[in-house]
Amino acid sequence: MEGDPVTDKMVTVGGAVARPVTVTCPIGTPLSKLLEAAGGAIGDCTFIVGGPLMGKLTDDLTQSVTKTTGGLLAILATIGLKRVLTLKQLWVAGCAGAVAHSVGQMLAAVAIAQTPGLFVYLPVLVAISIVTGCFTGLCAQLLLNRGDKLWKTIFR
Repeated sequence: MEGDPVTDKMVTVGGAVARPVTVTCPIGTPLSKLLEAAGGAIGDCTFIVGGPLMGKLTDDLTQSVTKTTGGLLAILATIGLKRVLTLKQLWVAGCAGAVAHSVGQMLAAVAIAQTPGLFVYLPVLVAISIVTGCFTGLCAQLLLNRGDKLWKTIFR
């Protein structure tokens, strides 16, 4: 085994795919073949080759499997952003996400406690959510503006 060339690679395909799968394929196999083995992507996805933390974003599935390829992850979360926001509006997503989160938490609390009086706190939660969401979104915007290549890959 020692000194033998690497000719095959085990690659995990997951995320927004019909059937997440781990396949053994020859080095040089196009990523599109791996996606086919998983039953295809669910919707218009962006892909991460490698892992979610250190992988590279791509839409080019003609790329080949290499000896370091460990996974192909289809991500669907960026679709809404692609259709609604421009490159300079990520802070809006942070703000809207924070408000939606707080409203959802309040609805869950009222449903569990069966105490509609809790809605009194909703305006305060929404105000705090707007501030914290904008801060978080602006920080993300700043980071992504620095990583212009990443941003352009997501929003092509």
